[in-house]
Amino acid sequence: MNRRKGGIKLHTLLNNDTSLPEVIVETTAKTSDIKGAKGILENIPPGSIVIMDRGYNDYSLFKRLTDKGVVFVTRLKDNAQHTPLRQGLIEAVLGSL
Repeated sequence: MNRRKGGIKLHTLLNNDTSLPEVIVETTAKTSDIKGAKGILENIPPGSIVIMDRGYNDYSLFKRLTDKGVVFVTRLKDNAQHTPLRQGLIEAVLGSL
């Protein structure tokens, strides 16, 4: 017997001041996270803060967000190769914002 499961993902942009969603994009569960969220992330206003999981790992997107003045926090995939540009205390980084 062949069974199929279905599912959806909701990619949400919350307004931090009101705690209400401003944009919700629905995709099928098979759609990759980054493809589903690119529409939201490409049009996000400067000064926004984005929190995303490993499914959104896309270095060209990270650069576009940085160039736009968007702050983001993410976890890298376990096999990601990276070179730290600098090291320091978190307090020192937060104090410079």
